[in-house]
Amino acid sequence: MDFKHGLFAIALCALLLPSAFAIGVSPASQSMDNLLRGGYGEGTFKVFNTEGFPVVFAARVSGPQASWIGFSPSNTIRIEPHSSNDLHVVVKPPRDAANGQYRDYISIVSIPVQDQTGAVGAAVAVGVEPLLIITVTDQEIIRAGVVTMALGDFEEFSSGTIYVTILNTGNVRVSPNFKVTITDQTGKTVADYGNDGIEVLPTVSLQVPIPVPGKGLGIGNYTAHVQGFLRGQQIGGGNLYFSVVEVGGLRKAGVFETLYAPAKASSGETVKIIGQFRNSGTAGLDAKLVGEAYLGDSLAGPFAGDEIIIGADRSANLTAFFKPEKPGTYSLKAHVIFSKRVSEEKQAVVEVSSFDLATIATYAIAIIVVLAAIAYYFHSRNKGSKPDAIVRVEKPQPAQQPPGGPVA
Repeated sequence: MDFKHGLFAIALCALLLPSAFAIGVSPASQSMDNLLRGGYGEGTFKVFNTEGFPVVFAARVSGPQASWIGFSPSNTIRIEPHSSNDLHVVVKPPRDAANGQYRDYISIVSIPVQDQTGAVGAAVAVGVEPLLIITVTDQEIIRAGVVTMALGDFEEFSSGTIYVTILNTGNVRVSPNFKVTITDQTGKTVADYGNDGIEVLPTVSLQVPIPVPGKGLGIGNYTAHVQGFLRGQQIGGGNLYFSVVEVGGLRKAGVFETLYAPAKASSGETVKIIGQFRNSGTAGLDAKLVGEAYLGDSLAGPFAGDEIIIGADRSANLTAFFKPEKPGTYSLKAHVIFSKRVSEEKQAVVEVSSFDLATIATYAIAIIVVLAAIAYYFHSRNKGSKPDAIVRVEKPQPAQQPPGGPVA
């Protein structure tokens, strides 16, 4: 091949090379351990399209375990330019599968798609083959846990829903059940009921809805105590705080995000307290920070800030002030009153020291040291300077008298 033909071949390859970078996959290999004979397992590969146009990818398996492996919901995925998508793999070992480890490759290939610009490289199919490692066992593993819980506010005369995410980390199907206790602001139980969950497949994360009946719940703040159980053993739970608001009240909603106060202060000093509040509703609302300061178990005094208007989907700092009169550890307990509603409570701690004679002496010594340093600086500067001229002053001598005494 001569030099000109070599350049032509390199140029032709350069036109085709961009397609070679159109696909990426993560991870390069994935293990699915302890799958039960006749059981079920899921895995996910993230596929990347690094090209500037959409690409459709198709997945298939042609190895010895091809009959075990499928894809959900489909073996094809479309990925937008410079984006990624998940390829969900489903494995169902047969009941007569022998215990042990199995390895197979998944072929992920781009389906040729012509670019809008008509680029040649867009019509070249490329692919990758991540490795799938499957371990089959005949030992049942019963294990699951609560991953997340969520419950939003709802309006009076309606109902809410608790969403609990369950992750089945075992290799058998499970159906957790739940116990829900709802209390009001005083701690009184206003509802107590159980709920049977739905079936969760092995290796799968599933969101389970639990209804919260609104009947008997008036306008106010409540706590839902949620517990999850699997075959009599608790697998998780926690407390969810929610409010029942007036009809149409969800237009005005907010979140008390953080409470800040200085960690240290002196007695007699005014302490600035800041509460960050976010208006999560669709209309403006009025809000102010209120609370109480405690010295030990004793109430030291209340504090309250000015009411301000916060626009929809905006955050603002609400301020209040408190002046501790005695030294000690103060606990600040605050909440936000907004649109006739009360947020959850947040706390902060301030260590207050006394401004005594020792403190004054320390400041006085510091000031003296600074003044001495300034005086020394100017003294050294003057000592080292030279005068512009020297004037010699002669002392006057007494007049000489002639011999023989004074002249008449």
